[in-house]
Amino acid sequence: MSVNEKLRNKLHNALKLSGFSVRREFCTLIIEKFLEEGVELKNENFDNIVKELCSSLESQCLSEQSIEREHIDRALEVCLHAGYDRHETIFSIINAFDFPKLVYNPDRKMYFMSTDKSKILSDADAKAKMFLERYSTILQRTKRCFADSERGQVKLQTVDYLLTLSYVTLERTMILGSLLQVSEGKYYLEDPTGIVQLDLTHARYHVGFFAENCFVLVNGYYEDKVLHVSSIVLPPGEEYKDSRIRFGNINYFGGLSTVPLRDSRRLKEHLSRNKCEMIMFFSDVWLDHPLANKFSKLSVKDFIKESPGGPRLQSLRLPRDLSLGGSKLPKKIYKPNVNVARNKDKPKEFVKKDREFKGKRNNDLHNTRKQKFVQSSGIFSDGMGDGHRLTEKRVVNHSRDIEKPVLKLNRTSDKTSSSLLPDKKADMELSDCLLKYEEDEDDDSKESDNSGPVNWNSLDLTKKPIKTELKEEAAVASSIFCDKNSREISNSNPTMTLWRLPSCLAIKNTVEKKLVNCTLTDLPEGKIGKVFEKLELLFDGLQMSPPIAFVFMGNFMSESQGCKMTDTLRKLLKKLADLIYKFPNIVNASQFVFVPGMIDPCTPHLVPRLPLPKCLTEDFSKTIPKAIFATNPCRLQYCTKEIVLFRADVVPKLLQGSLHKPARDEISGCAVRTVVSQGHLSPLSLNSLTVHWGFDYCLRLYPLPDLVVIGDKFEAYQEKYKECQVINPGPFCENGFQFKSYVPFTDSVDDCQL
Repeated sequence: MSVNEKLRNKLHNALKLSGFSVRREFCTLIIEKFLEEGVELKNENFDNIVKELCSSLESQCLSEQSIEREHIDRALEVCLHAGYDRHETIFSIINAFDFPKLVYNPDRKMYFMSTDKSKILSDADAKAKMFLERYSTILQRTKRCFADSERGQVKLQTVDYLLTLSYVTLERTMILGSLLQVSEGKYYLEDPTGIVQLDLTHARYHVGFFAENCFVLVNGYYEDKVLHVSSIVLPPGEEYKDSRIRFGNINYFGGLSTVPLRDSRRLKEHLSRNKCEMIMFFSDVWLDHPLANKFSKLSVKDFIKESPGGPRLQSLRLPRDLSLGGSKLPKKIYKPNVNVARNKDKPKEFVKKDREFKGKRNNDLHNTRKQKFVQSSGIFSDGMGDGHRLTEKRVVNHSRDIEKPVLKLNRTSDKTSSSLLPDKKADMELSDCLLKYEEDEDDDSKESDNSGPVNWNSLDLTKKPIKTELKEEAAVASSIFCDKNSREISNSNPTMTLWRLPSCLAIKNTVEKKLVNCTLTDLPEGKIGKVFEKLELLFDGLQMSPPIAFVFMGNFMSESQGCKMTDTLRKLLKKLADLIYKFPNIVNASQFVFVPGMIDPCTPHLVPRLPLPKCLTEDFSKTIPKAIFATNPCRLQYCTKEIVLFRADVVPKLLQGSLHKPARDEISGCAVRTVVSQGHLSPLSLNSLTVHWGFDYCLRLYPLPDLVVIGDKFEAYQEKYKECQVINPGPFCENGFQFKSYVPFTDSVDDCQL
């Protein structure tokens, strides 16, 4: 027997003892590959190779019945290249429709890749499945939290537990469900087992927003088919290290690699060698905004001019009615119906009974139409019900593994007695127990006082001389829009006049020295406005040390103008590309990522949103090869850091739909806790922000990434909860040209301002 055959048999037996049934031809292939690479297969080295092979095969989460050639090739690649993956990328953007779809197996308590493919035109049951998957994710996370030794006193129940009783006080017991407004002004709590009406009169709200369709934990006492809530709190969040074990070694984040890159050794080494690299985040970069700032020094009377030829805007009054009543509908003329049977010949008793019957029927019809329903069915598609669904038919109980508490209720026969109310002392103890898992590292964030904005104007940068053409253009515009017959506006003579401004403005051509009329898209370079001037200042300062990437989030236009917007946006993007092209170091070293907003021209107001159309970005991509036009939302992977990008007005919608409004200084913290606890980028109802039913998994935040960037029109904020940072760069054009810079090595975020 040759040496190779002995090594093959030894390897085959070793793998078999480890639980892997590998065919002998594959063992021969493994031995030949190691010998070709010059790897010595001695006793100690052989044992280490067997361990690495077993670890690699186990990390692939084999679902097939046998090990195939691709599994062996993958294991050889890992062993021969010291654990490196040829699909490892330093920087990559994963679009929403390329995210891996995962499903939770309650028996094995693990997540696995789903074989079902989502569709844009989803089936009718996709909406119910969407909420069921959200509920199952939060349920299994909350169960682990309550099963902890420190919080084992709190128990979790479902709605069907209440529906089987007439009245009960929930002592150290919480109900998990979704807030639902079935009828106007009446809120319900729903889960897959049933629905119950809530009385929120004396409810005490904890930190967070409580909007419709949010999953919450409630506590109180149940009586007369109504749950009187005493405390309402968001489900607990879960850190990455506690969630990681549920995903095994599958790539949950997305990308070309088959394993998550958060544990890659090579990428960690690359990150340690680039400690000062950073990523810039911008939101609401209005490319058409600055023209108004161009003439901001001009007064209103400089633009008002009485001209007999110029059309005047219509009055705010409605037009006079000159039809002399001819356009009005004619009055209804009542004519007797000869076919109606007269009551003249009928007995009085018969007429009286007939009238009573008709009146009773009208009252019944009126009572059935009295209640106006806001939602015809629950989010789990089991019907709205009236709080006693289980009295007529048996509903499948999904909480068999939840222990039913034994409650000691000292009650009298009088239901109006004060014994129905929960004990205040017990309620306070329960609240303190619930708030244990809400405590986090908020105090640590107060240690650093370096939270002031970094003013780029204060840096030692090589600046170009300021252009003096603004004063010349102001004088030109003043001479154009004003004449001797202009109307003076003062406080002594208050007037209000509406005028139509010209569709194009006049600028001075510096070459031919004459006035020309042009629109915004025809403006020459250098006269586009303050946004381009500020970006030029930024690029000039970063030319010697280019960042990793510039992330520009929409909206890229200040207003939505339909089809007229597309041509304007295309020209403005081309002007931006020409501006960036002036700085070759940035063009060669930095990435440019564009995330569309809700009014940008791509798809209707639905998320996830497609990238900007190629007809708009073709010129930009030719000039800047490293430009990436991504979806909304999308994921950014840099070395071992996982970043989620999303552009939507989440905070204003939460403030609009929440049952409880926090204080001004607590809004950002409540928004971050709501997003993290729900594990979703859009913890809102579908009426507030419409989501594709089949692609709802693209907005989930589980497990938590390192950084979540939510471009919001709300003021800029930065919060950290459960080891996950959530930031909002704030509107770039409205808040004094502010943005955020992120350093991946130190995981720090700085406020910047131009």
